[in-house]
Amino acid sequence: MFLSPRSKIQHKAFTLIELLVVIAIIATLIGLLLPAVQKVREAVSRLKCANNLKQIGLAIQNYHDVYNSFPPGGGGLVNPIPIPPIHGWGLYILPQLEQENLFKQYDWNRNWYNTALNTSGFSNQQVVQNKIPTFQCPSTPRGETLTTYSIKAYLPAIINASSGPSDYSPFIDIQMNLITWLQQNNLITAGTFNNTNRFGVLQDSKPHRIGELIDGSSNTVMVGEDAGRPDVYQLGKKTSGVSSCAGWGDRENVIALNGIRLDPTSGTGFAWNGPVGVNAVNGNEIYAFHTGGANTLFADGRVVFLTTKLNIVTLCQLISFNDGQVVGDY
Repeated sequence: MFLSPRSKIQHKAFTLIELLVVIAIIATLIGLLLPAVQKVREAVSRLKCANNLKQIGLAIQNYHDVYNSFPPGGGGLVNPIPIPPIHGWGLYILPQLEQENLFKQYDWNRNWYNTALNTSGFSNQQVVQNKIPTFQCPSTPRGETLTTYSIKAYLPAIINASSGPSDYSPFIDIQMNLITWLQQNNLITAGTFNNTNRFGVLQDSKPHRIGELIDGSSNTVMVGEDAGRPDVYQLGKKTSGVSSCAGWGDRENVIALNGIRLDPTSGTGFAWNGPVGVNAVNGNEIYAFHTGGANTLFADGRVVFLTTKLNIVTLCQLISFNDGQVVGDY
């Protein structure tokens, strides 16, 4: 009896060393590819974030077409504190963001945090707790549940409320403390920014028209990222505490530029009023989870990525719509 040639072939198995070598090669390849994959993922998220701002920009322009003014950065008279009812800026552009049903459920005669049922069968607090994807940057780390946070409510009592998250805020003004710091450090002269030209085009409780933009719509920033709230972030790290302004329905969801001074020795600690205006802290300042900067919406509809190296005076010039200055490079 003869055996076929095939039956004489012996199959040799992998040795343990060979298997370990293969695993090591695969692990190395994964290690090399992972950063590239993460960069691509972040690039996609940053693009989606920019598209969100473009939608918001289109909504604001459509609002202007209907009402002949931009929406205010927040509703409620200020003299010197807001007089109820008060509303967040995002409520004004709900119809232009295809959120007509939410807009109809909201009662403008009550505060945004009011818990009494409206004629629609919903309370204002229930309405603003809805999550709207257009207001959320995909790069922002966020849980599924809403965080309840304390608000001053401009009354003696502290009220706990929550709102659907918003990673975008309107630029309402340059804070006087920052202006003073800039003058003291000889970065600007007295009167460069004052109570007639330190406000943003989406000024709190005061709608403006396109014709009022003396500096031009291409030189005026309207909305920027202030991401991650109500969690508090400083220089990319989550810290303890909860922000008192977080959602698209919250009147205090604004950027009122203070600027930050970093600790010159460690580069980590900070104090208010200083030369850093981007990605230092997410408390009514520009802050994003994109590497190197944050997305911003200009009055002409452009979305511009402002870097962490942006000169603080240039940022002030972009916020003011009527300072009459030549804007620096950005």
